[in-house]
Amino acid sequence: MSHDSRSCWRNLMALTLVGLLGACQSAPPTITPGTGDPAAPTAQGAAAQGTPHPLSIQVLNSGLALGLERFAFLLKDENGSPVRDGAATVKFSRIVATTGQEVKAADGEAIYFGQGMPDGGSWVAYTEFDSSGTWALDVSLLRSDGWSGALKTQVEVQGKSDAPRAGMLAPAADLPHVAPGGDLKALTSDEKPVEALYTSSLADAKAAKQPAVVLFASPAHCPSPMCKAALDGMKAVQAQLGSRARFIHVESRDAQDPTQMSAAAKAWGLASDPWVFILDARGNVVARAEGGIDNTELDLLTRMALGEQVTKPQQ
Repeated sequence: MSHDSRSCWRNLMALTLVGLLGACQSAPPTITPGTGDPAAPTAQGAAAQGTPHPLSIQVLNSGLALGLERFAFLLKDENGSPVRDGAATVKFSRIVATTGQEVKAADGEAIYFGQGMPDGGSWVAYTEFDSSGTWALDVSLLRSDGWSGALKTQVEVQGKSDAPRAGMLAPAADLPHVAPGGDLKALTSDEKPVEALYTSSLADAKAAKQPAVVLFASPAHCPSPMCKAALDGMKAVQAQLGSRARFIHVESRDAQDPTQMSAAAKAWGLASDPWVFILDARGNVVARAEGGIDNTELDLLTRMALGEQVTKPQQ
């Protein structure tokens, strides 16, 4: 796939998630699934409600790189209490190194995913970073009761990433798998494995011209319960879409020394878990997600890779 076609595909992904399927454009928007309820409050309306309260942010990404990224974050109010509801708007701006000027690149709604996950979930915005360096981030939020909050911060975008990023081919080395009826215990620490997650290879997905969803997680060995929760979410989505896409679970931890990443995880440049990668039918990474991802978000990403128009999930 050429650079131009990959760029076009990433823009089309963004357009798909806002329900605006159409021609590729040069300024990719932040991915915001659906348009939501037109009667709902918007964060842009916060100014009419008075001076916004100060918010603080915790960025959950271990690093950001060029290309399409899933930007995950937590918000707290001035009392340190988590903020998990309301209409949140995120604006990303490039900062010109020589002048310090901010140039708006994308903005849109952030969605709160993972309410039922062990960590309580996070705010998520998908956006494309087209240059490395320092970026400005503006977040504003408005609740239905009129309470509003805002913050401004900066994030660093790296020019490269150890883990495959959007637009790159997945690593050539195939992932561990067995033939149907094979020994699943050799491949997973899951106590209740679903065979379909261990019998497909990336080559099989390409041959079938199907997207692939690859999850690196060790349900019995990860430091947090997020790996098991992410695998449970994959099982749920595979049960619905398994005939149209290949779902592959890979142990992220070494079976002999769970303090170390597995050989497969190292081959993909991973130093933490869990990670999810969405590949198109040609084996190109079209999206990636670091940390826990619930079945609702994974379903959206998978359907996006299948070319479906998707809408904002019900909160």
